[in-house]
Amino acid sequence: MSYDVFFQGFKGGEAALGGGGTVRAVLEPYVARPGPEHSFLRIDVEDGGADAYLSDDHMMVNHAGGRSTWDLLVRAAAAANWTILLPDGSTAVTNENQRAELPPELVTGAVLVSSGTELLRVVAGL
Repeated sequence: MSYDVFFQGFKGGEAALGGGGTVRAVLEPYVARPGPEHSFLRIDVEDGGADAYLSDDHMMVNHAGGRSTWDLLVRAAAAANWTILLPDGSTAVTNENQRAELPPELVTGAVLVSSGTELLRVVAGL
């Protein structure tokens, strides 16, 4: 998928600080090529990969392919307590407690996901 997917934590309806170190630790074994900028990571897994742009507080991913890629990204988001913001406006939460922390405009239609397969179903509108 070539569109951008955003990963972000929320607290009290506002963007939360932190989590980037946790995400980096989950992704690190799969980093094939860090970019010249510290924030870029090329992630490769057995059936695909993705380009990730990681900061201390959020991440943007594009050019993602393969179910294992999405499994890894959901695991990383869950480890950091981040939500996943999809390009169609859908929000995927990685645990139910995140709903209470979302901005009001992101609560409606938010879906709980625990795997890449579940996230891809949301993306496909199933």
